[in-house]
Amino acid sequence: MTFCVLQDHVAATFGAGLGYACVVDVGDQKTSVSCVEDAISHQATRLRLEYGGGDVTQVLWWLLRKCGFPHPVQPNRKLDAILLTKLKHQFCHVNLNECGPQEKTFSIHSPGEVPSSYTIQMGDEALLAPLGLFYPDLLRLTGPKAIITQKPNPGDPDDPFDEGYLRETSRRGGREAAEAMEVGGAEVGEGGEEDIVVDDQPLPPPPSQVLPPSSASSLSQTLRDSSSTFSVSDKLLSLEQAILSSIDRCPSEEMKRKMYSCILIVGGGAKFKSIDKWLQSRLALQIPVAYRPETIEVITRAKDMDPCMTAWKGAALMTCLEGSGELWIQQAEWAKHGVKVLREKCPFIW
Repeated sequence: MTFCVLQDHVAATFGAGLGYACVVDVGDQKTSVSCVEDAISHQATRLRLEYGGGDVTQVLWWLLRKCGFPHPVQPNRKLDAILLTKLKHQFCHVNLNECGPQEKTFSIHSPGEVPSSYTIQMGDEALLAPLGLFYPDLLRLTGPKAIITQKPNPGDPDDPFDEGYLRETSRRGGREAAEAMEVGGAEVGEGGEEDIVVDDQPLPPPPSQVLPPSSASSLSQTLRDSSSTFSVSDKLLSLEQAILSSIDRCPSEEMKRKMYSCILIVGGGAKFKSIDKWLQSRLALQIPVAYRPETIEVITRAKDMDPCMTAWKGAALMTCLEGSGELWIQQAEWAKHGVKVLREKCPFIW
């Protein structure tokens, strides 16, 4: 057995053929946002929202049930869950030009039963359900939600090569230390430029920029109890607010402008017609003037590819690159060194 460990957002940029992007991965149960530049996912920009396409499906079913849906549905049954997901993908959209009642026809195929067809009148249910991603209070119908972010890494006193050591021995860390000494009036040698280049990640944000912890779902409570790496808040953010919050944590103004100019949406939870135009218009109204780019590009189908496959294609491409053979971990290596081998083999700080 051989495997390699990659970051899904980095793989998504490779699959889309982009050098940089603010990646938004809308899955079934969660949505994650981070800024990726030159195959580096910046830790300070990572956000995880506890809602996704599954919550939109539940909201759609709640709306359809209020309107007298003709077929009995139990969302806990597999076939019924597949039916609701199918209706969501077929009928839901965020196009304001398609308002008002419209006739929709769908068929139901159950094992051992004769297929049946229904024609229903759908009003704004097909529009309101996906808008839950932009008005997250609507998603509270499906239960409590939370936002999870990564705290600044305090370092590991038992690990002489932890993230703090790697950051301080990088060329950038040496340059920042030299500039700090110059401001203080001390003489600085040339040692800063001679340090080994190990990592070029920016310093994590100060604790004041991390969302304060509070009670949320059981998953959030588990994360809070089991690790000091995460910070949890039950203050819900909409999709565009999460993007703005993530980009605002970028270390430089130039990087912020670049991220605002390229938003990449992947995953199967946001495959709705016209969602790119809707998100683009909402971002254009909220981006700070100082960082506003000439154009805001929201990519939902990179290279006319299913957004569910973008990260997988990127991962396949990354494993074919020159030098990627060093990333593969053999079964014997894992059996001998365990998780420690990830520090040597991962293309990011483990």
